[in-house]
Amino acid sequence: GPWALRLAKPATLSFAHAKARLGEAHFTVADGTVDIAEFLWDEGRITSSGHFAAVPVATVARLAGRPLPLRSTLTMGGDWSLAATPRLSGSVSVRREQGDLWLVRQSEAGIENRAAGITELEGRAQVQDDAMQATARFRSSRGGSADATLKIAADPKEPGRISPDAPLAMTLVADLASLDLVQPWAGTAALVDGRVH
Repeated sequence: GPWALRLAKPATLSFAHAKARLGEAHFTVADGTVDIAEFLWDEGRITSSGHFAAVPVATVARLAGRPLPLRSTLTMGGDWSLAATPRLSGSVSVRREQGDLWLVRQSEAGIENRAAGITELEGRAQVQDDAMQATARFRSSRGGSADATLKIAADPKEPGRISPDAPLAMTLVADLASLDLVQPWAGTAALVDGRVH
């Protein structure tokens, strides 16, 4: 299949009436590693925690059916600890471990490959009884910086999930010295340049 998944060493899987539990398990997937500390399903209630590392962004995008329009050597790591009992609570974090995005441009001198110079890229989300608060941070020597916050309130009518009808508040503070990173998504009919604050 499209996901190359390998169990690195034996793991314990147990079943009972309306219950299932996966103990500590280590996988290689999407060219990286995923370590599950525990996954528990108990009469529809789910608890899970673990972390992942060295997962290439380009591989995840390709497997999701949305290949990146530029070259990427970015790898991401992160962790999660979530429980739906039935209200959703816990945390998720994703961060850049290494690598960069490469912009390919045609110029008078020929084809240029320029690194975006990404030094920091991370996102964090905290969920408490279905209400979520998330932050994202971006730093690039070529592109500039951006910080975003997102708050989604709980929907009392749909416990255990983030509802698309829930109230939302978002802020974005950005100082982008170059819009080079936007160009690959703009298509070939438009040239994007400039600075945004």
